[in-house]
Amino acid sequence: MIATYSQSLMDALADLSILYPEMRLGQLVVMVSSMTEEERPGRIEAIDDAAAYHAASEHGVERAAQLDFSRLGYKKLAAVRVELLNALAEISLRHGALKFCHLVSKLAATAHETIYNVTDEQLLQTARTKDIFDLDS
Repeated sequence: MIATYSQSLMDALADLSILYPEMRLGQLVVMVSSMTEEERPGRIEAIDDAAAYHAASEHGVERAAQLDFSRLGYKKLAAVRVELLNALAEISLRHGALKFCHLVSKLAATAHETIYNVTDEQLLQTARTKDIFDLDS
């Protein structure tokens, strides 16, 4: 079930990426984390995948309505975002117990950036370097 929510969260983040094309993935994770009803919203790594998914999908519906997205048509995700989400999906499958927000937070820290400031390219490069840290710790 953990991997299911992780994949659903990534799908919701892909939708938000289309609705907020100027935002990096780390920024979207911070935004979604702040929308959850978790007890300690300031700790991104503690955010449950299910809570983040529900917040992201609910906000996506609201944002699409605000933008009258049905008139905007389908927009394609940037190639680097697609590659990044695919790399994160692969890591999530191998490390199913690791929460998605925690994963992104760890990758940002490994890239020596905050989750808010890390670029998609930095996250992707770090995600591709699989042996640089133990993801389960």
